[in-house]
Amino acid sequence: MNPEELVNIDVVIISHDHYDHLNKYSIKLLTPITQRFIVPLAVGKRLIAWGVPENKIIELD
Repeated sequence: MNPEELVNIDVVIISHDHYDHLNKYSIKLLTPITQRFIVPLAVGKRLIAWGVPENKIIELD
């Protein structure tokens, strides 16, 4: 499936801050259609810088 065809994603879980798990282009594509991003501590700042609204981000330790 082409990523542009995705709709209504409940949660995106990012396991760690590494290039193969955290891609700016992918995050920008997913932001409008994703309800929540669950990420490790400190990754939320990066997502906010990429345009993800703070209320969509849950940081876990």
